Amino acid sequence: MLKILKNITSVIFISFVTLIFPQNSNLRDIKIPNREMVILLENMNMESIDKTLNTKSDYSSRTEIQPSGIGAMTGSYLIALHQQAAPMIVSRDLIANALEHKKLFYDFLNLDINQLCKKYLNTKKFESKTFLKQFKDCCIYSYNGYCQMNNIIRNSIEKNLQNVLLDNYVKDKRFNYKYAPTLLKNICGDGHFISGPSGVIYFEMMINIICYTVGYNDWIIKKITDDLYLLIPKKYLNSLDISLEDIKYNKNVSRFTTTELKLGLKVNHMQDIDFNEATLFSKSINKKENFIDSLKKVFIDKKDLKKHKIIWSVYCGGHGLYVSPENIFLPQLSILEKYYNDQLNDKRFENLKKALEIDYNQIYQHPESQLFDNCCQSLGIIKEEKRKINDIKETYKNNGIINDIDTSKGVIVSLSKEDFKNLLMFLNNNIDTAFLYYTSCYAGGLHLVEPYTENNKPLIFNYDIVSGTLAENMSMQEMPLIFIPPYFNINNRTNLGVENVSIKHQGLKLKTSLKLNKFFNNLRNGLHKDLKNFREIVFNLHPYTCELNGHLNLEFIANIPSVRYKNTGCFKLISNEENNIFIFDENLDQKKTIKLDKEVALLYRDYISQKIVIDKLPVCITSMVSDFAGHVFESIVAPKFTLEQIIEPFLHFSEIVCPKIFWIKDLRCAQSKETRYLGSPNSQEIILKDLIIVRNVLNLDKLKDADNPDRVPVSAYIYFNLSDGSSYKIMWPRFRSKTNNFKIYNCDSTTYKKEYLALKPDLLKSLKDNNQFVIA
Repeated sequence: MLKILKNITSVIFISFVTLIFPQNSNLRDIKIPNREMVILLENMNMESIDKTLNTKSDYSSRTEIQPSGIGAMTGSYLIALHQQAAPMIVSRDLIANALEHKKLFYDFLNLDINQLCKKYLNTKKFESKTFLKQFKDCCIYSYNGYCQMNNIIRNSIEKNLQNVLLDNYVKDKRFNYKYAPTLLKNICGDGHFISGPSGVIYFEMMINIICYTVGYNDWIIKKITDDLYLLIPKKYLNSLDISLEDIKYNKNVSRFTTTELKLGLKVNHMQDIDFNEATLFSKSINKKENFIDSLKKVFIDKKDLKKHKIIWSVYCGGHGLYVSPENIFLPQLSILEKYYNDQLNDKRFENLKKALEIDYNQIYQHPESQLFDNCCQSLGIIKEEKRKINDIKETYKNNGIINDIDTSKGVIVSLSKEDFKNLLMFLNNNIDTAFLYYTSCYAGGLHLVEPYTENNKPLIFNYDIVSGTLAENMSMQEMPLIFIPPYFNINNRTNLGVENVSIKHQGLKLKTSLKLNKFFNNLRNGLHKDLKNFREIVFNLHPYTCELNGHLNLEFIANIPSVRYKNTGCFKLISNEENNIFIFDENLDQKKTIKLDKEVALLYRDYISQKIVIDKLPVCITSMVSDFAGHVFESIVAPKFTLEQIIEPFLHFSEIVCPKIFWIKDLRCAQSKETRYLGSPNSQEIILKDLIIVRNVLNLDKLKDADNPDRVPVSAYIYFNLSDGSSYKIMWPRFRSKTNNFKIYNCDSTTYKKEYLALKPDLLKSLKDNNQFVIA
């Protein structure tokens, strides 16, 4: 597969094309959707009540803000339930997870301590009776405060809410943080905003209340299969003049009904379900149905709609995984094995080998003996590592199979790559689709290539596709928020203000950046007809800017989207000058010197020949080339920034597992305490040659370090030379702190460069004037 992909890189290479067109040429011939669907999938056991209860809750060190078992997909499900923007197809596991967390919160509101101890004290979350009681106090306090505040807002809706809320209720003992239960009392531990362990508990109460209060009275629920359900908002049916009676299950129906043809969904063929049934989710599923076969039970095929023109816009969310480590490292080990075998078969060792056949002790008398011995040892290390990985692969080969998905080969929106490809084909061939937006971790990179390729050629789809993940990284999704007591007002910072109140619902507002109603309405209004509107369309989903026309939200760089316009063969970034993104692609300015002053730099080119002068250090410099990528910079000049500061942007996404090599032939940067002893200690500047930043690429250094039990976990290896030819390396700690910063070590330059060039030989064409180390 990797070889095939390499052959088609020139055809479907993901590139950035600046969207500058003649006047009015942005307008396209498009389809305007008149039906909407949300698809939310979770079938990989990543979100569950078991995970919440059996994950150790160390609140002092936790960074996540929700119960461990409630993740991005459950959060999205709760938001979709609240907004009622469109019908949705939902995995059974997501529905069960929300209901089980609702039951957990119900228990802590209603059961006494002895009953709670009997039920929950044996779990990792509740290991002591004291903590269990404190948690119960928080649940009761938070829910009572939530109900009381909703009543206050309802009765004060005609008044000046800002003054009513701040003046009367932030200081009220019922709501003020100083009078909150023990676990919530220190919500303002830093004197400014929600923080510390109390902040984590506070957010956990939020999510539990949302699970507890969300209801299904406004929904019609249909069973598709044991694993999938269709939920339709009643107000969505009203907008189409479809009555609740018309949508009921009819076991005697054979052909499509008038209601089904109007809606585009086989609603009369699907059984009606009540989620209040106690036994609904108690039965385990032995084998899950094929996802595409399930979709065929929901959607009416476009050939059967006849005169009814149904056009869909789709939002899809699910979990994602990149290929497993053995699929990344075994090919590299094979290349290194061949490299060292070739070294041993070199002509310079012929005399030594003949001498060894007579007397092995002669190895110590031969001038090439040390090099020969090193090659033999290296080959032994590589073979042993291959053996270990193959043993692990064989031992755990079934552990990667979750609900019939082979996760070792990669996952997109909780589907195998093949099933995701089939989903794309279904939206193209079986129903009339105008627009698909999908969000999933690791959806970029190779996952923007493989599912979109057939017989070495790019597939062409008749609808627009937007991927909400930048590269081979995790996507970022906000959890729904509802600002419950306790309240505070410190240094003019408060969590109780009119922006957190819903006038429409006359209560506390559920806040989220995921605005499905606006997204679907923009498509219904045809905003996607003009390419300039794409940024506004996707902004309503997972914003990567602080405001529509503002700067990048640096916490959400991971969500910078790519679009594959209908009837085209590659993904492109959605262009906008205000994005504050610098693009290194085929359209790069041909000036000899380029000033880099953007917050994000994206690399589509393998060679940047220009001198790059860094005036403003990017937060993120990342490769946009799929899979194993190498990028060579001719020269970078950054006199304001130290070596450490230069390295950090290349390692912005710590979760990336695909191999990347960044090679800077000449770097000029500021001295630091780590580099001052190198070269001239009194100089304010240091010049480095061949600075190589390596991620997830094997060499002998990395393999030897892996066997060291005392080693600090390393996220990247960095090598460089000084002008005198001396070589150094840095093992960049995965978890850095003031006491765990990087150190610089001496190393042998003749080995690592050859290994990297063997692994990534196309680097050679960009290193043509550095031949001295190639032939060393």
